[in-house]
Amino acid sequence: MMEEIHTTPNGDAMPRNINVNDKIKIINELINYAIRNKGFSTELINELNKIVTQITTQSNAQCSKEGLEKLHHDLVSLPSNINVRLQMFMYLLLGENKARDLSRKLEVYSERLKNVSDERLLDPQYKNAIELEFTNLCNFIKNMTSDIESAMPKGMVNGFTNALNAVMGVNAWFNACMNNDLTQLFQNYVNCVQLMYVQGLSGLVDENVLEFVQNHTGIPVNVIQHKPIKYMMLEFENTNFETSVEAIELLYSLLPFTLYKKDHDYFIFIPDEKHVEGYEHLEAKIIVPYRIKLQNVSDKDIRWTWKKKGKQPSTVFMINDKAIKTRQGSSTYVCILGYVPITTSAKCENYNCPLWNRCFDPSSKTFKYLKPINDSYMRIYNINLSISKNAYLIRSKPLLINPVIINGSVNRGIEMSIDNAWVLLSIDKAIFMPRERYRWLFIRESELSIRIRSYKLGLKLLDSKAFVLRFNKNVIKNIISNLLRSNRQVSNYICLKYKVSKGGDEYLYSRILNAADMLMKGDDCDLENDDFINYGVRVFAHTLAHVLLTFLSAKLQVEPSRTLDYYYDIDDEYVTVAVYELGEGGLGLLERETLISVFPGLNILDELLNHIKIMHDKCEDRISKQISIGNSYINNIINNQSLRSIWDKYVFNAYNSHKIIINAQTLRIPVWDLVSSNQVNPDDAQDFLANVPICMDACNYCVMLEKGCSDSLNQIVTTSRSLLYHVLSELKKLVDDTQRDVNSTLLNPSRDRLDLFLKLLGLATRSIKIMTYVIDDHMADRLIEIKGNRNLSVKVIIDRRKLNESETIKSKLVGNGIEVKSLDNLHAKVYIIDDALVLEGSMNLTVKGLVENTENIELKTNPLDVYQFVENFDEAWKNAS
Repeated sequence: MMEEIHTTPNGDAMPRNINVNDKIKIINELINYAIRNKGFSTELINELNKIVTQITTQSNAQCSKEGLEKLHHDLVSLPSNINVRLQMFMYLLLGENKARDLSRKLEVYSERLKNVSDERLLDPQYKNAIELEFTNLCNFIKNMTSDIESAMPKGMVNGFTNALNAVMGVNAWFNACMNNDLTQLFQNYVNCVQLMYVQGLSGLVDENVLEFVQNHTGIPVNVIQHKPIKYMMLEFENTNFETSVEAIELLYSLLPFTLYKKDHDYFIFIPDEKHVEGYEHLEAKIIVPYRIKLQNVSDKDIRWTWKKKGKQPSTVFMINDKAIKTRQGSSTYVCILGYVPITTSAKCENYNCPLWNRCFDPSSKTFKYLKPINDSYMRIYNINLSISKNAYLIRSKPLLINPVIINGSVNRGIEMSIDNAWVLLSIDKAIFMPRERYRWLFIRESELSIRIRSYKLGLKLLDSKAFVLRFNKNVIKNIISNLLRSNRQVSNYICLKYKVSKGGDEYLYSRILNAADMLMKGDDCDLENDDFINYGVRVFAHTLAHVLLTFLSAKLQVEPSRTLDYYYDIDDEYVTVAVYELGEGGLGLLERETLISVFPGLNILDELLNHIKIMHDKCEDRISKQISIGNSYINNIINNQSLRSIWDKYVFNAYNSHKIIINAQTLRIPVWDLVSSNQVNPDDAQDFLANVPICMDACNYCVMLEKGCSDSLNQIVTTSRSLLYHVLSELKKLVDDTQRDVNSTLLNPSRDRLDLFLKLLGLATRSIKIMTYVIDDHMADRLIEIKGNRNLSVKVIIDRRKLNESETIKSKLVGNGIEVKSLDNLHAKVYIIDDALVLEGSMNLTVKGLVENTENIELKTNPLDVYQFVENFDEAWKNAS
């Protein structure tokens, strides 16, 4: 709630990211010099310049600053150049709908490429991501121009050729794309960037590097892999003090309506136009702040006011020093219905409140729902944010694929990968969460939507790293559908939460009570309703995202929602759950080598499921004990029959008859009604609520997040611990059963083995790599069918003697886009799918080998085993001819 501000180094000149080996040399030299001399002088810069000179002379890149600027401009402007020059042909020849779709995709490419950083191209991972992005754009352009040419009448050929030549004349990248020279131009571009950067490397000696040298005598990995971090300035009102903070603090500690203490004064962040300066992103409707002015909290009122057309302005937040430094006889006022988080006046000024007439008593001039609290603002609330997240994940080759078989169909059940991520984060609302001591008082949490000229405050993260799990959506739906039929606890909790989600505009906890009443009266959900099952899929994805974030953060020993964040998405094919790094260019945490150091066998899914099982069992045990103890307390100590009735209905009977409970947060509503009508005294009410479990299949001890949830107020109904545990348990069983059944089928020669083998090869989306002694004509045809017209790389290594005997098969394969090489005396039989699945044994790629011969062949999915097979194949491919 309150942050202590300390002076930090000016962040405007963070050390830039150069080649890692060169950076190690430089930093080592700086450290050694610091140890020897314990000070800094011009000699330090001279030492650095020697290294710079050495690196410069080793570079063979030849380019000029003007040439580099032209290449950069051409790169980022290519999509718009194409869009402008070819738009007429798209609309005339391809039709309005397709033309609009192509134009929109070009705009997407334009948006992604306009933020390309030359400096960060020195990071190999970033370079590879941009090269892949540009290669995809080039392929897109080639396909688009091919479609236009196919539909073009002769009379338009000259005009189209002139349009292409015009783009070629102004854009080197388009020229390279159309002439298949893209790879060479991109490498020249990177070499030029490196030379230009190294020649200006003396800029590396800034306060941040010097501070690092002063305070460290070793080289932490996270410093060597450091990526540029965006900073913004904090200005403190009525002082001459300002400081810089990382922009990510906007989502973590620099929250709207949060107090900050400097010396003996308090300051607050009010998110309005007068106090926020930033860059406007029109397409995303966000403002990325570069300067925030904190207001000094004094005896003058600071107000947050909503204005509606034709209506009187409403004050929904008002604070002064009385709300911070409580004095004898003074009170802070809060609206227990959430329409005014705090005011220092006994009069409510939220004139647009929909309950004004019910709240205001004209005779006494008092407000029924405006309650005094003789405590300070920071002791009443914690502040959370509701955050919108939009991520674009660039799919990389998976670390792991677990196939699953359902009704005879072989599916990619689970994929695990490390992807590059472009993320857009924006603050939707500030949510005022009452602290434990006052939680019973509030019927609803306060929430204030934050807009500046209709814009949201936000951040853009470019080229972050993401650990990604992708699940086949149909597999997950099938598991959830079966669970809803077979597991009463899961079915009732998901039904309850589904009904709440459809409950309209009532308060959240009122909707929960209404849904519970319906459920306990026998108004169950339709288990055949696809919308109900899809809701279960969304709850599964959201819950897993929370747990994956806290699990990986704990394993990597970092703080969630500050260093790492989560994202999930559901489309027609996949349920995607990701944890990404909150730093442009990544932070070096979600790298393969880092994960291997934490999970030696990369057995992340097994450890995750074990973590979830322990958490689930502990929560269930705690709830059972708490209900048992609470039941004794309520019936022996609490004499109020109304409170006992609430306990019996929503806790004891709900648990024993329906396998659910309604938590303490929700039961505040009926309990408060009894308190406000003087049927129950406040002390009994608090004692009662203290005995009610807080976990309604989700709580902060299991799957809910105290900070960082994109929908923090509703996460009680959008997460489910029991659903997550049982879905992952069933999925693990399905994966294990599939592995056993696949290997059992592969063990025995038969047509079934042939069919299964081909279905496994058909799972490939990126590559198939094959080493075999021999291949027959039938299997060559099947391989060609699997490749089809897809952008699928297929490489085959065959024994040289056997290949020479099968020139027609080789010609057929090569003619259909399959690469073929040979090695002498080759007897290995290995089949690698997307570098993540391996079939290995003694079976050749022949019908006889699959259908008739008794051969060993085994499916392998362990990431470390597969990685070794991939390395061996790649080495063999280099040596083959």
